[in-house]
Amino acid sequence: MAHVLAAVAAALGVLGVVSVCVLALRRIQVARADRTTREAEARLRPIALALVDGEPVAGELESRDALRVAALLSRYARWLNRDARRNAASFFEQLNAVDDAMLELRARRPWRRATAAFALGDMGSPRAVPALVASLDDPSRDVRAAATRSLGRLGAAEAVEPLVHALASGHLPHGVAGEALLAVGADALPSLRRLERESDATVRAAAVELVGLLGNASDAPLLVERLRDTSAEVRAKAARALGRLGAGDAASALRAGLDDRIPFVRAAAANALGIVGDEEAVPALLHIARTDRFEVARAAARALARIDPSRTRAAADESPHLREATDLLA
Repeated sequence: MAHVLAAVAAALGVLGVVSVCVLALRRIQVARADRTTREAEARLRPIALALVDGEPVAGELESRDALRVAALLSRYARWLNRDARRNAASFFEQLNAVDDAMLELRARRPWRRATAAFALGDMGSPRAVPALVASLDDPSRDVRAAATRSLGRLGAAEAVEPLVHALASGHLPHGVAGEALLAVGADALPSLRRLERESDATVRAAAVELVGLLGNASDAPLLVERLRDTSAEVRAKAARALGRLGAGDAASALRAGLDDRIPFVRAAAANALGIVGDEEAVPALLHIARTDRFEVARAAARALARIDPSRTRAAADESPHLREATDLLA
């Protein structure tokens, strides 16, 4: 038995030494890679800064260096105006870096596909949009997220519908897809307005939410239509969107939403009425603040406080939610 224990102890000792050696080698490799990256970035930074300034840049670069220049440009994104972005895209296209990265989107290893998808957004070439849209169906979640981010960076309006469908299906992380769609900006609105009538309720809900963030007063009529949607989620998001847009013309439709059978829809309608400041809703809001379930009554009381603070103070003893709203006013 003692011999066995000694052998086990010796084996564990050898494994410990091997592990330490492996970790030491790994640290050396990481340090060497970091040093190589820093040296390459120092060498390539003048090229990136020239592109930021919109200056023409000539010369040949290895594909790895092209990716590094693209990464540097992503750090300087806030200083890139439209002309500088066009200049950078032309630079990468002339180097064939865009074509090389699109070929990498078909690589076997997911990390290579994700790296290429990410870089294409920094290169700024619209030629990459169809390939990036195709990558939204990649089996790797990381690749899909990188492609989504790049489509947002490119302001690809043609990618809005596939992005919304992927978002609604859960194929993309909500935050990544939402950020990309917001980055497209007002150019996304025509597609989003079409999607508000999509047969899939989850797609309609996503489109309505985004219209509320990107739209304007002209979107109110279609959002009012969605207040009568068969999906409670769509109705609630439509109410919130109308509140964000400050659509006072939709007040009567929002008042009707206070009678919705679904509590969170009633709460959303109450919040929106508070934002648009609809004085005609005061009696209904006061009644709801006294009688409805917690989240709806609380929303109604806070909306009432925004519209009519004096009425809220006068009724403070009639409901704990009205007392809370009165305290918040103070």
